[in-house]
Amino acid sequence: MSLTRREFAMATASGLSLFSFTANARRDDLTLHTGSLRHAHLELPCGPYTRAIVAHIVSRAADAIGLPVPESATALGTSLRAERLPAAFVLTCVYPGGLRLIVRASNLHLGVPELTLRGQRSDLELRYSNEHDEFQPVSRLS
Repeated sequence: MSLTRREFAMATASGLSLFSFTANARRDDLTLHTGSLRHAHLELPCGPYTRAIVAHIVSRAADAIGLPVPESATALGTSLRAERLPAAFVLTCVYPGGLRLIVRASNLHLGVPELTLRGQRSDLELRYSNEHDEFQPVSRLS
């Protein structure tokens, strides 16, 4: 399923809260680490999920990188309007400038949600913290 901007706005107005994001200044901090952001990938453990839970996790990921409302969204393995999402699904959000946030739930991922950002210079991994309700950089041991 693919939504135009107008369809997305109408769906949001009628209760689809899956992609209600706010811009955040943290994207400037991430640009220092990764260079221009080229790709954002969010891995979720196997579901099922309610739409509200996925909306919250995805919005926290978007907040972490300062993404605005997407221009379009597509879903594979589910419907964007479904109240309960299945165990495995893929959502793709396309933002201004062509940046895509790929959200995937599968049985291949165990543990907490992880957000991987790929830039021109390097990759950055963030993990979701229930305690802080946000995505935080993964500390790496040398």
